[in-house]
Amino acid sequence: IYGSLMIGETMTRAMLFLGIVYCLGAIYFFILSGKGERRPAIRKKMGTGVVLKMLLSTLCDRYLSRIYLSSLFVLMSFVSLYYVMLSNINAGIAKDIDINVLRNIATLGMLTCLSSGAILQRIPPVKLLSLTLVIIAVTLPAQYLMTTNGSTSGFFIITVLHYLFSCAISLAVPAMIYCVTLYSDSSNRGMAVSLYTCILFIGASLGAS
Repeated sequence: IYGSLMIGETMTRAMLFLGIVYCLGAIYFFILSGKGERRPAIRKKMGTGVVLKMLLSTLCDRYLSRIYLSSLFVLMSFVSLYYVMLSNINAGIAKDIDINVLRNIATLGMLTCLSSGAILQRIPPVKLLSLTLVIIAVTLPAQYLMTTNGSTSGFFIITVLHYLFSCAISLAVPAMIYCVTLYSDSSNRGMAVSLYTCILFIGASLGAS
């Protein structure tokens, strides 16, 4: 939604606005950090070899590696789907698709993550992650096929599928975080979560290429 409002032929306005927001945020946190609030204890610095060893052991962990592989494709699928839809709309293949409606539907679907805490109390995180990945695996190719076949009567079905797709993605992300913290060792939990976040954003970047 932000992109559709701010980005036209150039990204100058969007980057200028975000630059101002980041600068104000940096100033605010700099001032806040100087007020003498309680600071966490500084841990002993680790050598590069130790960090690399922890990184490799985290990547090679058989439970975590499955979650990392899933995280690579979750946001990649979301970004890639929009790329395909926009390409087909511009090419005149998917004339019946209103991308703005789908964006609004996706926004509503993403709000599902606000209830992830309550859902995770009732459904084990591994089962929830498995369920969301199955929904993504079913709804993604279905939307792709309906978008590329030039159908003029399936927009309602695409809208429903897109809502389910967005809900599944919004629940898969916190479920994966929960699984990472669950299966990682307490000594490298911070690295495990950071690595998960890095792989998640790498997938989103690859989806747009």
